[in-house]
Amino acid sequence: MSLDSDISDFFPAAGSSASDGPEPGRGALESVSPEGASPGDASPENYTSESTPPETAPLEIASPESFPESPVASPLSAPLSAPAVIGLGKADSSPPGTFWPRAATLEDLEFQAVLERLAEEAQSPPGAEAARQIRPALSPEEILASWALIGETRATLDTRDAPDLRDHLDLEGLYARLAPEGARLDPAELALVGLEAQTSTLARAWVSEVSPEAPLLARFAEDLGDFGDLVRTLSLTLGPDGEVLDSASPRLARLRQELSASRQALTGRLGELMRSEGYRSILMDELVTTRNDRFVLPVRASAAGKRRGLVHDWSKSGATAYLAPLATVEDNTRLAMITREEGREIERILLKISADCRNLVPDLFKAGAALTRLDALLAKARLSYNMGARAPQWAPGEGIRLIRARHPLLERRLAAAGRAIVPLDI
Repeated sequence: MSLDSDISDFFPAAGSSASDGPEPGRGALESVSPEGASPGDASPENYTSESTPPETAPLEIASPESFPESPVASPLSAPLSAPAVIGLGKADSSPPGTFWPRAATLEDLEFQAVLERLAEEAQSPPGAEAARQIRPALSPEEILASWALIGETRATLDTRDAPDLRDHLDLEGLYARLAPEGARLDPAELALVGLEAQTSTLARAWVSEVSPEAPLLARFAEDLGDFGDLVRTLSLTLGPDGEVLDSASPRLARLRQELSASRQALTGRLGELMRSEGYRSILMDELVTTRNDRFVLPVRASAAGKRRGLVHDWSKSGATAYLAPLATVEDNTRLAMITREEGREIERILLKISADCRNLVPDLFKAGAALTRLDALLAKARLSYNMGARAPQWAPGEGIRLIRARHPLLERRLAAAGRAIVPLDI
């Protein structure tokens, strides 16, 4: 009996079989070190198209005699130094029929390096991390189901573009911050939630579209949520730079219209004063500026006390006073009041949308996990295609047969050096 992981589906080989029957299957890869090579040595110098592979002893798989009724019969899924005996041990918490390879075995197989190659095919950081965490601990039933799912997904990608999952992020921290009643997220954080909701909604629509020909994929991704209402609300509320838009509420739109009109009238009045006979001689600069949220004119400090108005600030040198003429004090005060009302309305809007997000957190959390799984699955299908791999063929019994197997890491290293790998039959 032998060991496998759900990553074995995308290891290139012309064919293999996990039984000692005569029919070749479609299987995973194995490559055997040349004589004198150290275990795990997969350098291009040791494997080239000019070299002749040495004869090797048959690959043996050691299985625990205490579980003969639950064989895990499938090809090995990582590079192997030869000849080798792979020990299989059962984790205490594993169900019957599930076997775990020893950590040293995975290290010898360079399994983590293969997972890093898989992570490169993921679109999102969570998907890449999920790829790195894959471990071969599957029952025979799970193995066969995994092969079928990856095969179906790859066939789907042969005819359709994959959904865009690049905006998927791990938002668990944001969701935790929303837990207390009355908590709110800032606009930039809400924008991230909006992108996650949109990614799930679009991915769900894609899965629904392909479901007639990919029923396994449809069931696999059933936790993807449709958050169309939330996406529309956030698109009306937040701009591309995280600003709260006028369309967020009718009251906010009205307040901003009042602000614009009041600001225009106030700056126009200050411009008139600046050009008047009484102010031209005392101006330090011909401009309207702001200090402490008030529109002011920069005048000579010595003249500030001679004009009726409020000084809101002084220059560092003390030579310039920033004066709000008395004729504009009332307009300045009104403008400040409208600005405060605008701020309160924005706070109300952010609290309302944060509460909407809080109510959806359980569904958003499940959708995020589903996006991570989907990204990792699509990465497997892409890597399968890029490696020219095919699904192994499983049959009851003992033994492994690999036909024209290629080492997944070595092939890439040789290709970078402009050389071809030698396929092996094992």
